[in-house]
Amino acid sequence: MYLSIFVRAALMSVSALVVLTGCVVTQMPVAEHKQPHLQPIQDLRPQLLFATDTQDQLDEFKVYVNALYVGTVADFSSENRPLRLLSGEHTIQIKVLNEVRWQKTLVLENGAVRRMYVPHIQRPMRSDA
Repeated sequence: MYLSIFVRAALMSVSALVVLTGCVVTQMPVAEHKQPHLQPIQDLRPQLLFATDTQDQLDEFKVYVNALYVGTVADFSSENRPLRLLSGEHTIQIKVLNEVRWQKTLVLENGAVRRMYVPHIQRPMRSDA
């Protein structure tokens, strides 16, 4: 009788092991969650850079786009920091001491990169009379 209890327990253990082994073998592999390849967002806004013969006092030459102040010529003379605008027509002004010294109207398309040459600008003379 004891032998039959041990035999039954052994058979149940073996059958349980077979069942569990079968579950592991037949289990479907779980797909790994992969993040999609992220691409940088491309900025297609037109870019405007300024070039000039002089490097003197470029921070005094103020840039206005459609009558709004956006910075100085020195701010946008580097390839690393262009002035980005929306596509369309824009009036660009350079002011020195609140006086328009240079102006140009241009149409910019998406993806355009324009380099504006600003001729030598004479600073207005201040009269303290």
